[in-house]
Amino acid sequence: MAYTKIIEVLRTLKLHGMADAFIELSQHAGFSQMTKEVLLNELTRAQLSIAKYALLITKWECQIPVPRNLDGFNFTESEVKEEQIRVLYEGHFIEDRRNIVLLVEQVQEKAI
Repeated sequence: MAYTKIIEVLRTLKLHGMADAFIELSQHAGFSQMTKEVLLNELTRAQLSIAKYALLITKWECQIPVPRNLDGFNFTESEVKEEQIRVLYEGHFIEDRRNIVLLVEQVQEKAI
């Protein structure tokens, strides 16, 4: 029996975990003897694990800093010296095994 219509509907509803689980389950020998309750339990468990995984990925993405470079930084509007920042950015102090100390004034922004 072809289950392509069921899989198509699940994917249309963006239930990709269920669709993948349905495909995998339908390939097992005992699939036709599965009760509706067991099948639904397996499908919902697969979808729930996908949802939990997606939530974790979203949380991690929010915590991972975005890599940046100096190309978009406007040095004319800043008090920092461009030459010093570019030297630090090149990272030669790491190769030379030299320490650096950065002193930064904490600034509080207030909403207007």
